[in-house]
Amino acid sequence: MSRGIPQPWYRPSRSTWYVTVDGVQHNLYTDDKVEAFRRWHELIARAPEPPEAPDTTVVVLLASFLKWTEKHKKPATYEWHRNYLQSFVKAIPPELRVADMKPFHVTRWLDKQTTWGESSWRVAITTIKRALSWTVEEGYIDHSPIASIRKPKRQHRETILTEEQQRLIVAEAIDERFRDFVTLIQETGARPQEVRTVEARHVNLQNGLWIFPPTEHKTGEKTGEPRIIYLNAKALEFTQRLVEQHPTGPLCRNVQGRP
Repeated sequence: MSRGIPQPWYRPSRSTWYVTVDGVQHNLYTDDKVEAFRRWHELIARAPEPPEAPDTTVVVLLASFLKWTEKHKKPATYEWHRNYLQSFVKAIPPELRVADMKPFHVTRWLDKQTTWGESSWRVAITTIKRALSWTVEEGYIDHSPIASIRKPKRQHRETILTEEQQRLIVAEAIDERFRDFVTLIQETGARPQEVRTVEARHVNLQNGLWIFPPTEHKTGEKTGEPRIIYLNAKALEFTQRLVEQHPTGPLCRNVQGRP
């Protein structure tokens, strides 16, 4: 494998893996291939800001976007972007220049994801387009080479559970803590991630509310409004008990004490 492309290669004489990123050779200090590729991905995420030139590789631009995301966005958003972008990077030639990138590079990558549904395709395309549009906003490139790619339409699904189905779901929960979690999802209508992260500081017992500030919920950055979840009698009872058990940190925890 050529040393001029940023993908790890093994050097038997030194029993370690190396990689070249943006013209700089790096010793990954491991003889394990899986660990070498993990360190390579970390190296990409720490890559320096790219020069303002169309000869910049796609890998370097995406690494710069990830570096910015890690600094300015929530950890969950960063992980979301990182997973999709690393998958895409593995599917393209490491030396691919931005000037040579075409929509078919994205299409071919998606075609290989046989286990993904339309929702995953939509998120993947959104992530790639957002990364390239960010480089335009920052002035690294004049236009996105994949701006013409269209996302699948969002599929809206709605299932109303019967009381019997709700009872069955709760009965199948493996322990009391998980039953609390499932019950709160059913009784509040909140997103599972909200039930996972709600803390005593979000709770207003007097008025029977969970209140997430704009910086702590999915659409807060866009709307600037808090997310208010109204509690019925059962949800309020569960919440009060959990607040007493966990006055700080997440209310819903597993047997290891984790969210």
